Amino acid sequence: MPPPPGLRVATTRGLTVAIGLLVVALLVDAAATIYNVREIATNVEWVSHTHEVLAKLEAALSSLKDAETGQRGYLLSGDPAYLDPYRDAVSRFPGQLAELRQLILDNPAQTARLLRVEQLAGERMTILRRGIDLFEAEPDRTRALSLVRQPGLIGEGKRVMDTIRDEVAQMQRAERTLLEERAAASRASARTAFATTLV
Repeated sequence: MPPPPGLRVATTRGLTVAIGLLVVALLVDAAATIYNVREIATNVEWVSHTHEVLAKLEAALSSLKDAETGQRGYLLSGDPAYLDPYRDAVSRFPGQLAELRQLILDNPAQTARLLRVEQLAGERMTILRRGIDLFEAEPDRTRALSLVRQPGLIGEGKRVMDTIRDEVAQMQRAERTLLEERAAASRASARTAFATTLV
């Protein structure tokens, strides 16, 4: 015996409403999933960005150390081959600063610190160059070394390099703080995406 017409209409209406609700739920879930995936991708990108800034900071500081090492090796040996690390560092350092500047454009505090590092690095390179020039201008090596080892020249060079190290350390601390925040945001996005998909 067929069901009464009223029951048939109610069942059809109920089924239509259920299918409609299911479609809406699927659309909401799809939108939430897309949003969560974008959030995860953005957070992962920022974490990667922070790692890149840290690596570039380390590379720039390493270049300054290479310049110092090259100059020192040349002054101690008199062999121009020891100037290769100095020359390499002098040529690559401006590019490293330019890359860093691009990476931290969104962060005014880091940009200000980098400008300070750039100014100090210019001073340090000038002091290194002055030492090489003094050494090369004096034919007597003993006298040349005594000129280069003037307390003012050595002391100023050390002071500038120590200040550069401090500035770079502050930048690294700021980036590590950002890294922790961004990693936490990335984990939170992943948890939200998992919970949304589960629901």
